[in-house]
Amino acid sequence: MIVKNGKIIGRGYHRCCGQNHAEVNAIADAKGKVAGSTLYVTLEPCCHSGKTPPCTDLIIRHNIRRVVIAAADSNPLVSCRGIACLENAGIEVTRGVLEAESRGLNEAFFHFMETGMPFITVKYAQTLDGRIATATGNSPVDQLSRFPEIRPPAARGARRHFSWNRDRASGQPDADGSSGPGTQPPEGGCGFQSGYAG
Repeated sequence: MIVKNGKIIGRGYHRCCGQNHAEVNAIADAKGKVAGSTLYVTLEPCCHSGKTPPCTDLIIRHNIRRVVIAAADSNPLVSCRGIACLENAGIEVTRGVLEAESRGLNEAFFHFMETGMPFITVKYAQTLDGRIATATGNSPVDQLSRFPEIRPPAARGARRHFSWNRDRASGQPDADGSSGPGTQPPEGGCGFQSGYAG
């Protein structure tokens, strides 16, 4: 997002791998000149040539005065080099603003960059006794006493948690039109968590 004289003049996001980064799209979307403006980004601008040119070069070329960065890029090709590049060009840089939220939005990216392993979510169905079902499609009711932690109140909490996790992974807005489920799971989620590969 680009702000100038207290007004948002441009917005952009990274639509797909290999396409323009958010900074490029925000500058292209800007109404009027961006010189002297403030650029807000969730991830440190890249400073290397890969599938796209360096975003830092574009920011410097357009004389953006200040860049507010939520989180440093964990990619070893960037890793605070983008920040240094901007600062060396005389651009004011503020970092760490809403960092936890940014890392939550880009959880799969950060996990892969920091561990080398993919971030995965597994969804499966099972009966309350921990099985898929009996040969007749039923689950023995007498088995429920073995699993007190998944009786109805906990099961409702688990459903809330998995619905939250599904919405978070899909990036779809909530029913009330807000931008999504946020970075914290709902209360009563029984301690279920997303898993990491490995």
